[in-house]
Amino acid sequence: MTSNYFNVYVTHVVEVIDCQEKPNYCNLIFWGQKDRILATKMEEQIIACKFDSYPRPMMSDLRKDKVFCALVNNGWLRATISDYTVDRNGELEVFCIDYGYTVMVPMACIKAVPPTSTYISSCHPLATKFLLADVVIQKGPRGKEPVLQYLKRNVENKNVKAVALGIHNDFEGVRVYLNDQLLAKLLVEKYLGTSATTYFDALKEPVPIQRYFSVASLSPPSMVKNTRIPSLGHAEKPISNALPTASSQNKPNPVKSFTASCLEVNVAHSVVVTFVQNGPQKFVVQCNSPEAVRKLNDISRQLSSYAALNSKTLTKPERGDACIAISCRDKLFHRGVVTQVEDIKFAQVYFVDYGYTELVDLRSMFEIPSELVAVNLLAFRVTLEESAALMTHDGISEAFTRLVLYRNFKCHVSGETIPQSVILVDEAGRSVKDLVLATLVESQKALNVSELLKTTSLSPILPGANIKIAAVEVGDEENLFVTYAGPPGQFFGQFERRPVSELEALKNELRSAYSSCGIPGEILQVPLLYSDLKSHVGDYAVIRWTADKLLYRVKIINEYGNDVSVSFVDYGNNIKISRQEIWVPVKSLKLFSIQPFGIYCFVSGIKVPENEWALQVSDKSVRVKLGQPINGVYPATFDNPIINDINRPLSACSNLSPVANEWRPSVDGVKPVTNRKLEFDAPQESGFVRNAMPNIAFDQAAILNDNELDDSWAPPKAGEKVPNRPKTRSISSMSSNASQGQVEQMDWESTEPKQFPIQPMPKSQPVEVSKRAMPISLPIPLIYPNQKGLEGTTTSVEIVFVNNPNSFYCHLAETGPLLEDLMDKLARAYTDTSKESIKSVSVGVACVAQYTDDGGWYRGQVLNVEGSEVEVLFVDYGNKQRTPTSLIKDIQEEFVKQQPQAYHCSLAGVQDSTRSWTSEDKARFEQVGMGKRVTAIFSDRRENAKYPVRLTLEMETDQTGASPVVINDLFAPTRKTLPVPDVANYPALPTSFDSTEVNLAWFHNIGKFFLSPVNLAPYQKELDQLGEYYTALSSSELVEDSPSVGLPCVVRFKDDDRFYRSQILSIHGNFAQVLFVDYGNEQETPLKELKRIHPRFMKSPQLTWQCRLKNVIMPDSEIYYSQDLRMHINACFSHGQILGARFYPPTDGIYNVDLNVPEIGDVAQYLVKNKILCFHNTCSGKEVKVPPQNLDFAPDKIISTGAFVSFAKTPLEFWIQLEPDAVDVLMEQSDTIVTQPEFLNDKTNFVPVAGAFCLAFFSDDRRWYRAVVETLEQNRVIVNYIDYGNSSTVALDHLRALPVSLADKPAMVFKCCLDGIESPISKDVTEAFLDQVLDLVATVKFIKIVNGVLHVRLYNAADGKDLAEKIGLPVKPIELEVYVAYCISPDNFWIQRKEDESKVTEIQDQLYRELEGANAGSYRMQGQPIPGQIYAVNHPVYHTWYRAQVEFLDGHSGMAEVRFIDYGDRHKVSLSDFRHLPSSLKDFPTMAVESSLNCQSRPKHWPEQALKYFNSICSPEVVFRVKFGAKNGSVQQIDCMETPTENVIETLNSKIKQFLLEDAGRVLEALDSVSKSYKEIESHPVIRPSGELISELHCVLGQSISSKAVAVCLTSPSAVWLHLDPSSANTLMESIQKHVRSTEFSKTKPVEPLVGLSCLALFPEDQRWYRAVIESVDRNLATVNYVDYGNSSTIGLDLLRPLPSSLVAQPALALKCALDGVDRCPNELPNTSKCQSAIFDQTMLVTFIEKTEKHIFVRLRDTAGNDLNEKLGLPASVTATTNVRLGNEASNATSLQSHNGVISGAVDVRVSYVKSAGMFWIQYESNIEEIEQIRDNLRPLDANDAPNVPPISVKENVLYAVMHPEYNRFFRARANQVNGDMVEAFFLDIGYTDWVPLSSVRPCPAILKYIPPMASECTFRTPVYPDQYCEEIQKAFSGATEGVVCQAVFSGPQPAQGVQCIESLFAKGVNVGNLLYNLISSSAPQSGTAGGFRNFPLFPSKQQRGL
Repeated sequence: MTSNYFNVYVTHVVEVIDCQEKPNYCNLIFWGQKDRILATKMEEQIIACKFDSYPRPMMSDLRKDKVFCALVNNGWLRATISDYTVDRNGELEVFCIDYGYTVMVPMACIKAVPPTSTYISSCHPLATKFLLADVVIQKGPRGKEPVLQYLKRNVENKNVKAVALGIHNDFEGVRVYLNDQLLAKLLVEKYLGTSATTYFDALKEPVPIQRYFSVASLSPPSMVKNTRIPSLGHAEKPISNALPTASSQNKPNPVKSFTASCLEVNVAHSVVVTFVQNGPQKFVVQCNSPEAVRKLNDISRQLSSYAALNSKTLTKPERGDACIAISCRDKLFHRGVVTQVEDIKFAQVYFVDYGYTELVDLRSMFEIPSELVAVNLLAFRVTLEESAALMTHDGISEAFTRLVLYRNFKCHVSGETIPQSVILVDEAGRSVKDLVLATLVESQKALNVSELLKTTSLSPILPGANIKIAAVEVGDEENLFVTYAGPPGQFFGQFERRPVSELEALKNELRSAYSSCGIPGEILQVPLLYSDLKSHVGDYAVIRWTADKLLYRVKIINEYGNDVSVSFVDYGNNIKISRQEIWVPVKSLKLFSIQPFGIYCFVSGIKVPENEWALQVSDKSVRVKLGQPINGVYPATFDNPIINDINRPLSACSNLSPVANEWRPSVDGVKPVTNRKLEFDAPQESGFVRNAMPNIAFDQAAILNDNELDDSWAPPKAGEKVPNRPKTRSISSMSSNASQGQVEQMDWESTEPKQFPIQPMPKSQPVEVSKRAMPISLPIPLIYPNQKGLEGTTTSVEIVFVNNPNSFYCHLAETGPLLEDLMDKLARAYTDTSKESIKSVSVGVACVAQYTDDGGWYRGQVLNVEGSEVEVLFVDYGNKQRTPTSLIKDIQEEFVKQQPQAYHCSLAGVQDSTRSWTSEDKARFEQVGMGKRVTAIFSDRRENAKYPVRLTLEMETDQTGASPVVINDLFAPTRKTLPVPDVANYPALPTSFDSTEVNLAWFHNIGKFFLSPVNLAPYQKELDQLGEYYTALSSSELVEDSPSVGLPCVVRFKDDDRFYRSQILSIHGNFAQVLFVDYGNEQETPLKELKRIHPRFMKSPQLTWQCRLKNVIMPDSEIYYSQDLRMHINACFSHGQILGARFYPPTDGIYNVDLNVPEIGDVAQYLVKNKILCFHNTCSGKEVKVPPQNLDFAPDKIISTGAFVSFAKTPLEFWIQLEPDAVDVLMEQSDTIVTQPEFLNDKTNFVPVAGAFCLAFFSDDRRWYRAVVETLEQNRVIVNYIDYGNSSTVALDHLRALPVSLADKPAMVFKCCLDGIESPISKDVTEAFLDQVLDLVATVKFIKIVNGVLHVRLYNAADGKDLAEKIGLPVKPIELEVYVAYCISPDNFWIQRKEDESKVTEIQDQLYRELEGANAGSYRMQGQPIPGQIYAVNHPVYHTWYRAQVEFLDGHSGMAEVRFIDYGDRHKVSLSDFRHLPSSLKDFPTMAVESSLNCQSRPKHWPEQALKYFNSICSPEVVFRVKFGAKNGSVQQIDCMETPTENVIETLNSKIKQFLLEDAGRVLEALDSVSKSYKEIESHPVIRPSGELISELHCVLGQSISSKAVAVCLTSPSAVWLHLDPSSANTLMESIQKHVRSTEFSKTKPVEPLVGLSCLALFPEDQRWYRAVIESVDRNLATVNYVDYGNSSTIGLDLLRPLPSSLVAQPALALKCALDGVDRCPNELPNTSKCQSAIFDQTMLVTFIEKTEKHIFVRLRDTAGNDLNEKLGLPASVTATTNVRLGNEASNATSLQSHNGVISGAVDVRVSYVKSAGMFWIQYESNIEEIEQIRDNLRPLDANDAPNVPPISVKENVLYAVMHPEYNRFFRARANQVNGDMVEAFFLDIGYTDWVPLSSVRPCPAILKYIPPMASECTFRTPVYPDQYCEEIQKAFSGATEGVVCQAVFSGPQPAQGVQCIESLFAKGVNVGNLLYNLISSSAPQSGTAGGFRNFPLFPSKQQRGL
């Protein structure tokens, strides 16, 4: 009898308890949830409470009987207090009552449940403690730990079937079934457990299939024809008290019930299946006749109308209530019946017209009128005739569902009772029963539904085929939360700017729409994605992940037999899953198509181990700067300090455990609560937290066997020359089981499988408990962190202990101080005799041991335990000691942080299998190496093995020039001169005709691949010895000096710098192409780097077989396949899976094999079936080939007198038929053959592969021609017509096999070019050539042949004239159209030919693809670049790759000077910016030609005007027409250079003639006294000059700068001193007099007179003291200038006093001006007295006119408005306005007054753009000339009539000139992104970003491309402002700084790039930071201020700094 079961969701595998039946064994205990739906609702209730905003309870409120909520791993869970004791970290122990585990949480993470949330506080605990029956485990860690780990991986966080067996103590005993398998049996079979007394009884019990009914699993109410719905009851199990029960007696009104309908018997109905409940036994159909569809539409309209007008929600719904409900599938109103009330928010509703049930929000349920209830139901519950017999077949329900759901059938009704028995027949008359049975024949293959039925999908569920997800929008910088970590440097991060609530909303929508999908026992309600059997690679879908039972968006990556690889769109990880578990997105989903929540990123340069990388970044928040994506992966750099030490070993990080697999207590006070920063007082949006799930962990029992990835993570294409690291091999792999949700690991860089097993480790909802939060019951042994990897490094070391030359220990020289400090601390800590000896000793544990020789205490590690003695390794020195346990003590945690300081090494290349070491060898090694500084080169080592090193003694200073001593050579075995090895191949591995298990070692193409044995472990030792042997050699040893093709050798693989056995394939120049014989990949290697192979390394067999498929025709060369065909090839040749191979005897070393792949079968048959290959016996006999052409022509001989040019492109590329008559005969034969019917009908005898000859149809003349296949593109082929030269794209059905009768002649056309013609050639010449040559009967003279192209001269056969001379074809082009690529001066610039524009683009595109793609690692430099060679170099300005030639190399600085050969510019670049140039780009000529203008009068130094003119016109988009002259060396002289509007050379000549006068220069008054005393003056206060008043006011032409000015001094009309604000002068004088009257002043002594010194000086005429500056000193007298009045005087030195600092703040108050007009009438100036009488003694209005280097010109008006300048006879201003109202100007002058002071350390800047108060851009005032230069160069673009046009195409990240949308002027801007006709432009001299139309973009002048950005991004360091600012704050910031020279005080040294931090920013004397703070803090100004800028304090207060 089958037992009933109930579902248990296992939340926590706890521990074990003693077994009473077996004393030496234990029982297993676990926690689980019986009602997962109730648990999910509890989680939703908790989330809705938003506990972040609630206060934490007082200690007095923390009672053990009260329920609280605790924040555990970023999720709030219900918990009770376990222990009131607060530990040293301020944490309490709480028990999570719904999950069953105990954790430590901070006090701040505990919140009280609100009084309104009674459901949370009163609901019973949802976790139950279970005891696993039928199995026990052995006591002790060896028995406990493995089984606990197994259960955590396979049972925890999963649903299991449980059969109750009674209560055992406090536990409920259960028998557990995992995936319908007895869990106890699984444990016993895996030797993890022992059978209990009930075990054999359990084996006899069948798997339970009948489930206890619960409230959450109610079926729809039964409906009987013409009867009411009866009340529902449950006999099996009472309804939980936690949920309301349905009772019709409590309802005041009678229950409304629907009337079920029956289909009419013996009538054929047309129906559609809308829902399948239990396969063919229970399903629902609708009639789809016109009448039935009309009824359904009428009811839908009535429901919508009624609900809209009478939207009265259903109050207190109860089970059985009829209602109107909104379905989440189509968002429409439907009739329904309440089947279950889940809680106060949701109810289960059965939609009666469709037959399915959904979970519906109570707010979406409405009362239904009686008239709509009375309408008969439109859904009919039926059963298939003879369904009982069908149900006996396995998989029948799923097969039936896939076959019938949403499809149309003819229905014959044979029964009257509900469910009615029916017979379904498809449109072709086939019985559904027969179709279902037919699908079960091929149980392992997908159902071929597309050939049986046509899919039709009706309401309510409409599958949205091929729904796309919106493209992600990514900024330059992003905050990401890492949810998935791949190999080192690669991760997937979610945007933290995206609210988590949005992700939760997406999950909720998927859960509602797919509630029944993927749940065992539930019936599919949504179509499967693969129901059509089409390929869906690249499509999006929905899955329910078995690890956590949640629904996710996924993208299809690759397809296999029954499984599919998918990528989680929002989390980044990949899994393999069955096709039957993937559903199509339905159209009703509103959120499915939103942007992904994260992106894939790659950080270069990360070298830490993979597990450490994952621990350092997983579940972390990181800020990254992002580059442009490459195949969907964003290059990234970290911008936050969390990853600063990413390349350090994990042990170097104090807050991380050094052991990846064990938890350790926190150290240094780090609280291991969560991996993310917890802001307990900051509210989180919607109460959600971000979880890194789906999550992945690794399982040591499984090996990843799939590497098929999405394009965004694509590995290098198979067949490329860049090999994988040969060392890494796949020893074995396990087949996948998609049904168990095996997880795929991203393979970021290689095509070989990563050798680490993985297994999904899901997180329970809401969050899995962190291991760091688990309580500690036993002390955890401490172990040392892993040592820092030294592979490939060269460093100084010191040998500290020697066993023998093959085993010794050394210290890194750099760690000496660290080791000394460590020893001192150990000595102080362990001299305390009270410390007890170690209590528990186990192998591998860290400890502290006393060294018996010196009595000191040292760090140790236990190696062996024998009774009371222990063998200890002193990890910092390498020696060992056997010691009693009394001399060993527990190590303190602080001493475990540092890694062991002694590195275990061996001399590389000195040990072989026959050598043993003696004590003399040890003593000799100690004498040579110990106590001396040596340099060590570390080689790669295997895990935990010794480092092979090459040691060289460091030379003393007096030994300079002596040869270094290599210690390895002193101990190396005697090396004989090795003979050249035999050319014969390496020994071959044995093969068998029987099927052999193999791995795919390397795949080149389908005609060339390498296989290897599964087990290569026996050969690994010898491979390692080879590596050590050759690593120890110097570069000059064992060089292969006799290379030849086929010769075995040893070569260093450039990707991992290790040596491997190789064989030379070909030699070209100084390079050899070699094959790594044990791996199958190839590499191009310089001949000088080949090593001669030692004979002993020739004995082992080659570890690979080069193979090809047997009995198929292979292509002669690699062919391009479409994505569909490539998918089939990748499925057959996938790395990491075990293949079956049957070998046949080799031919030329190549084995013919029958290859068998799991889930595919025979590879050859599979590829033939998919039309990729063909069998020999199915193709038309032997492959037909045409003979090769005869190219043996004699130079300078006529080879044809009647030739015909059949096809021509240019004079450099055309095709000639030397024998046209023979071609005509051949075509006649072809025309005869193609007219035969058998030829036209035979479409299957030709398989197109590259290089195959055929007959191809030419559509232009509808004839068949001989052709050869060039490229295959999906269903079309590109062919070349071998008798004519042209190519064409042809459909596959327009190809036929080449008849043998047409294959006897070679190709009849020859590719040619005119000899002596140099590229480029103008377009006119090309057109003239084509006009002449295509109708020409020519005589052909052969000159030479180059790369298969004939160089010829053509002559007209009629008149004998040379065709080149006839059309005027120049030998060297005279006129060309060019661009100026780079310009320095007219003497030095570079041009690019316009005709080469496409080639330049091709070069750049190819460089980008190769160097930034998946193949990038193969181009990395291994050594230093060679001067004169061409490489790919990263441009220091544009940061992209260009071709460059090395001109100078500085090895000491690591810099090289290069010239970018395609543009001409030179730069110094780092050696790290070099890459090898792809071979395909080596043949491209230099695109930039160095040029010089041939001007008539070339000056020695070009005038500035001429340079500006030439640079301004040399825009990279301007096309010049030039005439070349003679070459001067490598420089091309240009005789004529013209634009469409002018002759450049003539214009330059005219400018040179105009440049006749030179500037007189500036006379600098550099007095000796000033230079001597300059340093002394710097220490004294300095009065700023009065000219700064104008700079600070930022005056413009015609601006009034004062309305109350007075003149204080006048010496001439051009020297007038004014007080703009007389009151300021009065205030200053009062301050001076107050200081003079003080006693302090009377005691001061005269100041030491220094020229330029600011001081106080007495004015003799009024005997008053004034501020002054010393102008000169003569003995006892000094001439001073009174800076506040302008006059000067000579006084005694005793009348000078020091100037106090309080009087320095204001600049000089006397502003020296010149009257406007004095420069325009220098000979008629008014005299001084006239000026004084007109100006003195009156108040004036001053108008600013102009500021020059010498003068500030102003116009003066009296109070009546009279112009005083005109009164003095000076000319009127041509720009100043004549009618100015005095009142307005007085107001302006008043508003512009400011009291500025000197700010120490400030830099003058201008704020160019304010985005927010925390993000703005500045321009340095020191760069004002550069900014003006940029504006001058862009000003011509501002004119509408300027001869400039937008570029043809705008590229992202390229610099352009863009019109600012607000200023309507052109500025430099970078194109961030292009969208249609709009461009997002970043104005890099302003800081502003905006979208502009393409019409606003112009090419940027070349001269401006190398000027760095003038705007720098800044932020305030303190105070800290909120993230968002209101508009008023931004306006205040902009208003305070607009048009003003500000003073910025920076916070410390500033970075060269990135955001700069500003301590303070002053505008007109106001601290802008204080201004913003006050505006943010309060709308009113600070206390005591009048609200103006000047009254704010200069510096932030302490309170402000502490914000």
